[in-house]
Amino acid sequence: MDGRVDTLKEPYKGYTMIRLIEYWSSMYKWEVEIIESGKRLLVYEDEFSLNF
Repeated sequence: MDGRVDTLKEPYKGYTMIRLIEYWSSMYKWEVEIIESGKRLLVYEDEFSLNF
């Protein structure tokens, strides 16, 4: 799933489109990149929805 473009359920500073970078199994979180700004965040899997 790395590299997929998905949508945050709750916008981060108005941004919703993210790219999955890496899954951190020790924290059960995904490292994601906000597409519009380039900022990277760690989010839980239930905080975004998959775009098929």
